[in-house]
Amino acid sequence: MSSTTITQTVNNFNNRMPVWNFSQHDYFVLDEVERLTLGAQQSLSSPMGLKRCMFFLTTNYLSKVDAGIINRYHLIELSQLITPRAYISLVHAILANMGMAQGALNDIVLSKIASAALSSLRDYTNVVVMAGLAQGGMMP
Repeated sequence: MSSTTITQTVNNFNNRMPVWNFSQHDYFVLDEVERLTLGAQQSLSSPMGLKRCMFFLTTNYLSKVDAGIINRYHLIELSQLITPRAYISLVHAILANMGMAQGALNDIVLSKIASAALSSLRDYTNVVVMAGLAQGGMMP
């Protein structure tokens, strides 16, 4: 999308009366924002200040994102964890939510699953949930 198209699209949404949602906000999700041209990134500065607009941006390369955009947002970094043991407390909460007793899947098994997931939290939780279901856990 060109910078003009981005700005016009956001403004068109913002000028309508939001009758179909309770939040009264328009939400814009831009995945891999670093792939926009510098001009397109810079054109986001104006609509980002509109009262009803909420922007959610993702990037794998923060250094390629315009500083003006970075300064207008809260940065939430989702880095990979260094040690597989760091995932274990999270997974205990997931298993407890599935109605499983503490220790139904022991920490040794959970550590092996984490190592096999290669630091992907998505892969790790998917395998753990499936293992929990196999052990009699229930989806909430």
